[in-house]
Amino acid sequence: MMSSSVMANIGSYRWLLTGLMVGSVLVFSDQLLDYYHHSRFLFLSVIVFFFSIVLFICKRDKRLEFHSSKIGWALIGFAALNILSITWAAEKAEALFYTEKWIYAACLFYLLLWTFLERQENEVSHFIAQLARVTTTIILVVVFIPLINVIQKDGISNEALYQVKTMFGHKSLTSLFLFLLLPLNLLDKFERNFTWPVLLLVLCQILMILVLQSRAVYLSLFVFILIVGSHVFHYRTHWSPFLKKKYILPAVLIMVGAFVFLLQNDGFRERLNMLHYLKSQTSTERQDVWRMTKPLIREHWIMGVGPGNWKLQFPGHGVEGSYRMQDQNVFFTRAHNDFLEIFAELGLLGFSIYVFLFGYAFYQLHLARHKSPWKSRMLLAGMIGYLISSLIDFPKERLEFVTILILYLAVVESISAKKITKSLSPYFLMLITF
Repeated sequence: MMSSSVMANIGSYRWLLTGLMVGSVLVFSDQLLDYYHHSRFLFLSVIVFFFSIVLFICKRDKRLEFHSSKIGWALIGFAALNILSITWAAEKAEALFYTEKWIYAACLFYLLLWTFLERQENEVSHFIAQLARVTTTIILVVVFIPLINVIQKDGISNEALYQVKTMFGHKSLTSLFLFLLLPLNLLDKFERNFTWPVLLLVLCQILMILVLQSRAVYLSLFVFILIVGSHVFHYRTHWSPFLKKKYILPAVLIMVGAFVFLLQNDGFRERLNMLHYLKSQTSTERQDVWRMTKPLIREHWIMGVGPGNWKLQFPGHGVEGSYRMQDQNVFFTRAHNDFLEIFAELGLLGFSIYVFLFGYAFYQLHLARHKSPWKSRMLLAGMIGYLISSLIDFPKERLEFVTILILYLAVVESISAKKITKSLSPYFLMLITF
């Protein structure tokens, strides 16, 4: 039987976070219909289950110091609502699969929060940043080879870039994951701690995002630059002339040069034009789907149609007005707007809880802006980026993105200005896990 000290070492938050990143990026199976989603769902669920047991064994004779977290209770409520709504879902197997995702999310949140609160804030932030930088490097190296092959063959063409499916199955998912790692890469880099290796990594990361041409991520990146720029301007007196010449000016010149080079490509210029997007086929189809989802919400606004059942109920309201759906028998399996889809599937209460998660996280970051100005701004940029993607795409459908969202929420809660702790039995965690 292993001693509790050995178990505590195995259950270190470092191993937990490393397992989460490995599961979110490197795990896949070409034997499954979806190479990435189902294999990562299984791996990440096992990781959370294992570390929940380790924490239970280490703490079974103690009372856990429990952070009274509104975000945590909201996640538990959201998972409970998913469980309840299985009873009225038309396709219960689909509803069960979606429900398991949010049970996982609630358990992971408390697992991360408890482990974070037992450590120094800067220690946790430093390790998260180190792990994010290693993960970013792996993604850049692995994606670079197929990306170069596509560019050599077809140029920087948006249509050709859809061939880049390595690691995430879709170029937009790769771009979004890289963006969500961007604020985490800089989480421990305060005004006087920047180094060239980190800055070069970030510049390569931004360049990869630009080349992959995801408009939603472009918008998120623009917000990120605004937030970083406002922080640098606000604390400009903290930066010495030496640091400005050594880091800021060269970094800006490199990015401007790369941006000007990419602007020579007609397709890239077109993707940058957000006004053109409103007239594009992609935008028109999304607007059609959103419009056709409204009748479903009107009919089921109280209880919803059940988790995962939007795609089954949506066609029943007609697809008139959409060329591809009406004439080419192409049907959407996602609403391309997480909030609308949640409203249709879980009703007003589910929609309200999901909105609350983001709203309260932003409020917590507002409270932490004086205590941790740089860290709170990095987390804010990441959360806004996830929110923007949720309004146009469907990050909640992929467990690796749910995992990153929960990581953000746990860090936000751990640095909040006011902490209220209560004593809680570790059996509570095991109850959530099972």
